[in-house]
Amino acid sequence: MAPDVLVLSKVNDLLREEDDLERIELLRNDLKKERALVGSQLKIECDKRIAIITAVLENLQASSKDLKNLKDNLSKVESLRQQSISNINKYELFDKSSVVYSNFEKVVATYNNFVQLEQRLAYVDQLLDKELPENDYFPEDSPAESLLPIHYELNRLRDFKDELMHLSETSRAGLRSIVVQSFLRLDGVVARFEHLLRLIVDNFVSIIGCSNFGLIVKLVKILEFEEREDLRLALMNHLISQSKSKDEMAVSRLATYVKRTAPRNYKNLVYGFFRESIETSFEAIVQGSDPNEVLSIIEENYYEILVAYKVGSERGFPASWKFFNKILEWYQNSLRAVVKRIVADPTLPSSYIVRVLTFDYDNAQAIREKFGFTKKQVEPYMLLSTDERKRLLNECLEFNVKKTREWAENAFGPALKLFSTMEKEPSDSSSEKLGIEMAQILIEILRSNMNTLLDAGDSPILIEYLQFFCAHFLRQFYDRWIEALENGAQQWNAAAEAPDNENIGWLPRYVTILANDCVRLVNGLENQFKEVEQMVHSKFHPQLKSILSRGTQHVLNLGTECLVKLNGFIVVEYDPYLSEVFTKRWYKSDEMVTTSLQIVHSYMVPLKEYLDAELFESLFELVYDTYLLHYLQALNAKNKIDTKKFESVMERDGHLINTQFSNYVENTQIIEDHVYIFDILIYLATFENEQQYIDAWPGYLEVFNDLPVDFLRVVLECKRLKDSRIKFIVGECMHISKLYKPENFTPTFMSNFKAK
Repeated sequence: MAPDVLVLSKVNDLLREEDDLERIELLRNDLKKERALVGSQLKIECDKRIAIITAVLENLQASSKDLKNLKDNLSKVESLRQQSISNINKYELFDKSSVVYSNFEKVVATYNNFVQLEQRLAYVDQLLDKELPENDYFPEDSPAESLLPIHYELNRLRDFKDELMHLSETSRAGLRSIVVQSFLRLDGVVARFEHLLRLIVDNFVSIIGCSNFGLIVKLVKILEFEEREDLRLALMNHLISQSKSKDEMAVSRLATYVKRTAPRNYKNLVYGFFRESIETSFEAIVQGSDPNEVLSIIEENYYEILVAYKVGSERGFPASWKFFNKILEWYQNSLRAVVKRIVADPTLPSSYIVRVLTFDYDNAQAIREKFGFTKKQVEPYMLLSTDERKRLLNECLEFNVKKTREWAENAFGPALKLFSTMEKEPSDSSSEKLGIEMAQILIEILRSNMNTLLDAGDSPILIEYLQFFCAHFLRQFYDRWIEALENGAQQWNAAAEAPDNENIGWLPRYVTILANDCVRLVNGLENQFKEVEQMVHSKFHPQLKSILSRGTQHVLNLGTECLVKLNGFIVVEYDPYLSEVFTKRWYKSDEMVTTSLQIVHSYMVPLKEYLDAELFESLFELVYDTYLLHYLQALNAKNKIDTKKFESVMERDGHLINTQFSNYVENTQIIEDHVYIFDILIYLATFENEQQYIDAWPGYLEVFNDLPVDFLRVVLECKRLKDSRIKFIVGECMHISKLYKPENFTPTFMSNFKAK
């Protein structure tokens, strides 16, 4: 459809009715507004397009300029490239010219150095003459002002020699021979310089002692320079060996940065001087000296020397060198060689072994304390390895055990022989020894060996020795004396019939002396162990207490056996008299009791005087209880009890016994407590019916917790009761005893009553 037709069609749609004509003006206005709006938008879009086109044109113009500049620069680069190629060709020419000029300079310098060689060597010799002492003792206060100039000149001369030797390698043999001959004197001068360094090293400690640190700094500066030059040489050789360049000129140029052709190792040389000086000083000490004297000489100034080196190291040597650690290592190595040489002797006495062990321990402690080393840091410097130290400790322990046995045997023999023969009368003075006393000897043996092992500085070995002494040796001490006591007791008992030893009467005094000796031995053991506790770590204290307890128990058992034997001697004499108790004669006379008490008195008085106070208290209780038991054991004779007289006679004996035994102790409570058994016996003898026994028995158990019913049965038998009544009463009382369970059960002497 044509555009006009479309327009007319739209107009026709708008003007279909009359009212639509009125809207023409409105439509016209709307169209004008629409037209204005469209025109405005078109203008804006046109302006944007024009701006974009303008920017594009400007960019094209700038690009054109840049392209022109780029072309100009490329022309310049090409010009420079052509110029560079020309310069390289010129540089090669100049470089070759420079090398030729340098060679001319080297030739001139070489000629001048060669001409002045003797003069320079003579100059260095003069400086060395000035510094080198005549007697090879370098003065500790010398400033050594020529030391650095000597080293400087020698370094230049040696560099010159290395250079000529390197050049002569490609020359004819005759020329090389001339070079070698020309520098023969230099080798001697170098040797003199190195000798000077050795003398300084030999007197290093004295140099530090007078605070001549300037000399030390000079020495260190020489070593630092030499180390640095050797390092440069090593680096140069490494670079040359790793270089992929085939350009010999480049390699040759690299070699010009280092003058020397071989490392001179001055640092290692001087370190070697230090090590040799240390080793030589130890060799001089060891030659033909007693080991103990050797260690004493070393101890005199060993650590002072190390302290001096420590000071010198801190004041003059670089920290990275760890110079003092090396010195300490060399000293300890030399000292270790001395120690190993000493302990290698198979005939070395134990005292020397302990001396070495003590020296090793003290050495480690001194290094830790004086130089601030930790325990782990000290380990590499230890003189003895763990295995070596353990071996020596075991040897020392074996030696001490062996010597303990030997010394003790030397004491045992005479003591046991004297005890057996009793050929010497005991003195009335307690201060005068009889000859069977061993406590002091054993304590001295123990103290000597303990001190030896304490000096060795190893607590486990000391504990092991104490274990031997207390568990084995004191057990042997107990066994041998028990055998001697048994033999003595047999002689005593046999003496009543046919005495074969006229001195048997001294046996109680011998046993008394032995018992007192046991007390001294126990006290000595406790004192020694207290000293040990103060010297060993607390972790060993429980073990020490256990060992001491075991050892003292052997001695206490022997002391107890001595008391038993003393009591036995008394019993043998009074028992025949007590066997007549409860007989018809007993009711009429107190003679048998009085006589028996006199026998007891004849023993107790001297025993109280000579026996240790604590032992006497124990003996008194034993004698008293045994006496009462033997008195009551007479009931086993089954003599009929005379109930009418029994109470009065028992009271008589009770009074006699109470009075007699009260003379021996101040505290008579035990006498009163135990003699109450007489009251019980009186009651049992006077009861008339069964119920009285049954009712009274619990009360008796309160006094004597372990009162045996056999005692009751014997009394009833002596009363001549019928068997049925005895069986009933004993049965009821036995039932009561079984039910009786006191809170604090206390054993009494009545538990030892034996009915027959």
